[in-house]
Amino acid sequence: MITIKVKGVGKVKVQENFLDLPKSEQQKILKKLKLKKQLETEEVNVASVGDYARSFGQGLSLGFGDEIAAGLRTGFGYLDDYDKTVADIRIAITAFRRPNP
Repeated sequence: MITIKVKGVGKVKVQENFLDLPKSEQQKILKKLKLKKQLETEEVNVASVGDYARSFGQGLSLGFGDEIAAGLRTGFGYLDDYDKTVADIRIAITAFRRPNP
């Protein structure tokens, strides 16, 4: 293995015969290395439509969206644990807001 410096990627290790390959093959390998590096360093945003709707509803209801959603999900405490559901919804909202302020 030899180490080469690639613009936009940094130092990478490639096979000994890399420099003997045609330019087109070298470019393919470098593109893959660059893409791999980008995927390793970029933060992936996996927010769903439901996350955006929940956040929108929270704002629209003046901050009472989590209580309303928990009430609807638990039959306002008759069908399930209202407090636990509110806490779960608040955790989901907080987790969404960190990467999506």
